[in-house]
Amino acid sequence: MLSKADKAVIKTQIAALGFVKLVASILTLYYFPSWQAVLVIAVLSFPWLVGGGYFLGRSGWFRYRYWKYRHLRKRLLREEWLLDEDASETVTGDRRRRG
Repeated sequence: MLSKADKAVIKTQIAALGFVKLVASILTLYYFPSWQAVLVIAVLSFPWLVGGGYFLGRSGWFRYRYWKYRHLRKRLLREEWLLDEDASETVTGDRRRRG
């Protein structure tokens, strides 16, 4: 598993690459203002957009699941230690269901 520092380095490198890609695209359009240049930039940017969308979608989904189960675990631990003899409260939701 990566540490927070390792993740920060990877995210910074990806951001730097994205910044260089953006500046190069702007400079290309500035020096070569044509529809062909726009088409080339669009075609070369497509893999970046697809990869970025995949990464953000995947990491966002995993973050949501992590957040959901972390709060469920916190609630279950709280219910375990704060027992009330009279109340028979059950946990709602099916943890076996994915999604």
